[in-house]
Amino acid sequence: MAIDTSCPSVQLNPLQMSGLSLSIVAFPQLTFWVKEANLPDITLQEVNISTPLSDIPFHGDKLQFGSLDVRILVDEYMNNYYNLFKWITLVGFPNDYTEVDQWRKKNNNLYPFFKDTELNLVTDIRLEIKGANSETVRVVVYEDAVITSLGSISFADESTDTQYATFNVSFKFRQFRFVD
Repeated sequence: MAIDTSCPSVQLNPLQMSGLSLSIVAFPQLTFWVKEANLPDITLQEVNISTPLSDIPFHGDKLQFGSLDVRILVDEYMNNYYNLFKWITLVGFPNDYTEVDQWRKKNNNLYPFFKDTELNLVTDIRLEIKGANSETVRVVVYEDAVITSLGSISFADESTDTQYATFNVSFKFRQFRFVD
């Protein structure tokens, strides 16, 4: 992998965020209004080489990625939450393998974009980071993502101000990359 030398060496302006856009390949018809997201941490495990005097640290050969954690606004019919709920319960809570097969047959037209690796229905996720002019500054693609956590939605009808419901969702993935 070559280092990108086309970028200016000195940037005078910090990133001014104007928004985030999330799309999940398995759900092209859904809108995910992102309030908060992260670029996951990356760890390269170290290997210690033993010598009679001291151990010498050396970099390992496997990257480990943290999770993609996103806070999303709930759409008015709760479709974005509902479809993520179906995904996580399908892979994590089937009663038996025939239930998953029946789900696949029944929903093949609704969810044709999953990459089916055994029972681990995976998909790619695309995060667009928007700068000051609402133009896309960077695009990050998370490959072969799996849903690992779907947070709660809190409902309260006590305020006279408009309040929007949100939920948190976490994903693990094989790797992520920046798209030019």
